[in-house]
Amino acid sequence: MRCFYHPTTDAVAICKNCYRGLCSSCAVDVANGMACRDRCESEVQALDRLVQSNKTYASKSAGIYIRSGVIVILLGLLLATWGVASKLWVMAAMGAIAVIGGLVQIASGRRYTGGR
Repeated sequence: MRCFYHPTTDAVAICKNCYRGLCSSCAVDVANGMACRDRCESEVQALDRLVQSNKTYASKSAGIYIRSGVIVILLGLLLATWGVASKLWVMAAMGAIAVIGGLVQIASGRRYTGGR
C-alpha cells in the first residue's frame, strides 16, 4: 500500500478516521490510533473519547440491570408466595413469571460485564 498523500512512498499506517494509507511523515500517533497529520487528529481523538465513554456507560448499565433484576426477583417471590398462600394461582403464576424475568434481566447485565 502507498501513502495517499505521497503516492511514491510506502504506507506505514492507516488513518483511524479516513482509512487512508500514510507514510511516516504523514502519520501521527494519537493515543490509540494513527491519524493524518494536521487533518484527522481531532476526529481520531474524538473517536477515542467516544469509545472510552461507551465502556464506562456499559459498565454502569450492567450494574443497573443486575440490581433491578434482583428487585424484580424479590418482588416476584413475594407475589408468588402470597398467591400460593391465598390460593390465587394466577397471582402465583405472575410471581413465577416475574422471577423468570428478573433472572433474564440479571443475565443481560452479566453480558455487559463479560460474565463476571
